[in-house]
Amino acid sequence: MSSSELNGRCLLTVKNGLLTDAVVKLIDVKDNACKAYYYVSAGNEFKIEGLHAGTYRLKFGIGEDWDSTKQRFNRNERFSEFDKSLIFAENGMNQGNNIYYNFTTMVVTLNPIIDGNAPTHTITENDFK
Repeated sequence: MSSSELNGRCLLTVKNGLLTDAVVKLIDVKDNACKAYYYVSAGNEFKIEGLHAGTYRLKFGIGEDWDSTKQRFNRNERFSEFDKSLIFAENGMNQGNNIYYNFTTMVVTLNPIIDGNAPTHTITENDFK
């Protein structure tokens, strides 16, 4: 995603608590366009700042031996998608000479957690593309 497209106010933090590396895609439901594509190593997290309000699907792939040229894992590649869409909102409010904004910040984990509320399902490599 180019930095010019990341001029919204919403924030998504993705935590990879898995023992394997992952790639994450954020798909805009409105036009089915990929708005973000990131590699995140096992045990790390990353933040996507500047997302616009909207509804997104989150897909991720995990595997071993990431090939940055081919943008894929060379071994044990598996793909999943969150069952629920991620909904981000931005609201502005004028108060005197000031404008105040409320916006969505969200944290998702790729690994299952106790009492988690974001089930996933397996998808094919073609569904991931």
